[in-house]
Amino acid sequence: MDSSNRAKSTRNSNEQACMNEFRQRLKKVVNITPEAFFRICDYQYSKEVSTADFKKKIQEIGLGLAEITIHRLISVLDEDFNGSISLEEYYFALDTYGCRCEDYGPFDGSKFISFQWKSVYKLLEAMKKRQISLEELFRSIDVDNDKTITLSEMEDTIKIFSSFKVKELHSIHNYFDVDNNGSIDEREYRG
Repeated sequence: MDSSNRAKSTRNSNEQACMNEFRQRLKKVVNITPEAFFRICDYQYSKEVSTADFKKKIQEIGLGLAEITIHRLISVLDEDFNGSISLEEYYFALDTYGCRCEDYGPFDGSKFISFQWKSVYKLLEAMKKRQISLEELFRSIDVDNDKTITLSEMEDTIKIFSSFKVKELHSIHNYFDVDNNGSIDEREYRG
């Protein structure tokens, strides 16, 4: 693994660890779910919380998260860096990093489609638009030709032909990585 892939792998595991620590501290310190924490932060029911208010609430309830962990958590949750965390961004991160604790439905009363499925549909649409087959995509992502796809390989390739957020790439990777070993082999990919 080259240094670029190692750095991405470390970043991805740091994001996962950060989300898990947040979920665990919420449970241990105040016995609430991450979903309940968002509801506490969103006292105006606007389905959006400023990153400053989010950070302030973490500190108020005394989760004991290090400043760097809070910063990393906010960067995972506010992926578009607009200074606020929308309910959709928040739940997307919970789904992506396996930190969801409550079942939920659609936000607007419409039919619910999981964030993972939305990400996979987006990939399929990008492939259709560029007329790329599943096999061609696998070969183009598997840059080291070891017949497996890592998340860092996926990030490098898929971002080239469409704009995907990190959480979308994680969701796509998680969708295909059936055995949860961190890489997607051809058998998993073809389903």
